[in-house]
Amino acid sequence: MTSFALHDTAIIIPARNEADRIGDCIAALGPQLAGRVRLVVVVNNSTDDTARIAGDTRFAVKVIDCRLAGDGGVGSARKIGADHALSHMPALRYILTSDADSIVAGDWLEQSIRHLQTADVVCGFPIPLGDNPAALSGMNAEYGTLEGTYRDLVLRYVDRHAPDHCNPMPHHGEASGASLAFRKSAYCRIGGFAEMRTGEDRDIVRRAKTAGLKVRHASDVIVRVSCRLDGRAPGGMANALQHRTSGRPYTIDEGLPPAEWLAVNQTALPAWPFDGTGWTPLRVDELPAHIETLTQEMLRPATGPVPAPNRKEAASPVTPPSPGALPIWPPKSPISPDPSLNDVTKEY
Repeated sequence: MTSFALHDTAIIIPARNEADRIGDCIAALGPQLAGRVRLVVVVNNSTDDTARIAGDTRFAVKVIDCRLAGDGGVGSARKIGADHALSHMPALRYILTSDADSIVAGDWLEQSIRHLQTADVVCGFPIPLGDNPAALSGMNAEYGTLEGTYRDLVLRYVDRHAPDHCNPMPHHGEASGASLAFRKSAYCRIGGFAEMRTGEDRDIVRRAKTAGLKVRHASDVIVRVSCRLDGRAPGGMANALQHRTSGRPYTIDEGLPPAEWLAVNQTALPAWPFDGTGWTPLRVDELPAHIETLTQEMLRPATGPVPAPNRKEAASPVTPPSPGALPIWPPKSPISPDPSLNDVTKEY
């Protein structure tokens, strides 16, 4: 049996034309790759040296260099990496993902695995990397405050009418592909990542919650995300920053519905994060009226069904392992990072 077959944790990194950043990404993950952890970098549609740089590090990395046709994008790349782990790692228990332009915290993997002992899916907390201070300084502070205030109100409104006891308020509510972690059983139950050009992260978290899985928005699982304006995924974070630094009123996060929509649907709210269907996205200069409306709604008596008192203790459809079956973390294993295990596979 090869040492690769003994790995039980896979970290998937999609990368397209990330020669300037993939080295730093892997360097942050490297010290966390000891034991039964395997890093899979899916280089897709790149025209630079991303694949070579990822394969030349001193850490054990599996590089899949592929071409995606049609609508293939970051969702397809994440799926390819996860499918590879599912096919080649018979001992696989955990699947995690981050981004090539992100830097995970030194305890990112340890904290993710710790939360996976009591949750099926873990959404980490993305914070700005600060690699483009000009972009951050160019943001309109008033608009930023309005959007942040409204997002917090929406989260509190959802918590009031559709409480999620796996995530008591306050919680960050993020569902970023820069920091997601799954039990293998949970990932397979919901069919894995959808082959989407963008939005695959929120989509899979939404499906997990709809399926009744325990999804935790963990504030102690930290990843620093790039503030660059030349992103890779259409409609991704870079596009959002471009709009927010334009100096003009912009369309806010499409997952934040109008206050009136929330009031009408308070007894039948879908899983968070919302998918943006059923309303026209709001402009940031429209938010004062919606903040006022939602603030007034929060003062009204809550209506609708009251969650069962024992909902907090409800078992997940994916049965957690017994305490005696949980692996020691970090795992005590004779396996150690071995650059000789690095390989680059080209798939076209």
